Amino acid sequence: MKFFTPELYVRFNSVVTSVANRADADWERALAAYRKHLNSIRPKLAASIASLASNTCLHDAEYLGFSKMTMPAMTGDVAMIAVRKDGAVNFLVYVLDGEPMVTRPLEDDVFDVSQPHWLYDELDVAGDGVFQHDILLSDGRVLSIRFTAFDMLPGSSTKLAAKPVRRRRAVPA
Repeated sequence: MKFFTPELYVRFNSVVTSVANRADADWERALAAYRKHLNSIRPKLAASIASLASNTCLHDAEYLGFSKMTMPAMTGDVAMIAVRKDGAVNFLVYVLDGEPMVTRPLEDDVFDVSQPHWLYDELDVAGDGVFQHDILLSDGRVLSIRFTAFDMLPGSSTKLAAKPVRRRRAVPA
């Protein structure tokens, strides 16, 4: 992640007021820089990816899981992330261009290792026709997915409500 880094998130949630206040100012600069970045890459994005960047806010969505599969009728692998927001389950589907990576760049008590939630994400162009989606989860993991095609499939609503989670701020596109 280049803009909404785990380190910035930790500082933003600091109990030390001066640290949190400096991080708040850094957050505003990161948000402005990310918006500028999105505007610069928007012409290179397919409609489904541009919609993800502009119209989809998954902040605080319950992260239900990740799976990767080989599709015999396709060249390459497909990955799927399932999330639940406002009681509806949605599936993010990626045609992969490389192995997805899961890292935990730093350990800190601010990260909640119980049920992970989607905190922030960033989209980028990784090459000609190749894109990258980085996602910071509430347990401190960062998912990095390189892909060539994307779609978001709405699932059905469920009667189970997502557990409410307090987070400091959503990132508008």
